[in-house]
Amino acid sequence: LNGVGRPVVVDLADVSFMDSSGLRVLVVARNALDERGAEMVIADINDQLRRLFEISGLTSAFTFEP
Repeated sequence: LNGVGRPVVVDLADVSFMDSSGLRVLVVARNALDERGAEMVIADINDQLRRLFEISGLTSAFTFEP
């Protein structure tokens, strides 16, 4: 978390379920990275999880990559 210019990639390829506590962990981590000038990228997210981010209003808070 030192903001060396490389994004932290969170690969969700093997995640089939996430609830609000999982979202909270990602938000807290993203905020910590933001404070250090680093970026978080969510990678390989399935349609069900993408919908969870949409319903929660968090799609604009994260960067998503295939």
